[in-house]
Amino acid sequence: MEEKIVEIWSVITIIAIIVLIIGLIFLYIYFERGLDGFIDWFADRIIGVMFAGLLTGAFVLFDKFSNKNE
Repeated sequence: MEEKIVEIWSVITIIAIIVLIIGLIFLYIYFERGLDGFIDWFADRIIGVMFAGLLTGAFVLFDKFSNKNE
């Protein structure tokens, strides 16, 4: 039981550190560009990540369908 609690606390600590770092980056961008610039920057990044994910998924599916070993 003790090991599970220690494991949970270590996961919570790592997530908190990551959230703080990402939050500071977003805060810096907000202060540099203002609200409109921050929204534009954030939307561009979200669109880029979504497009990269779609491309990766398409390549994985293409690889699965093209390498049929039946």
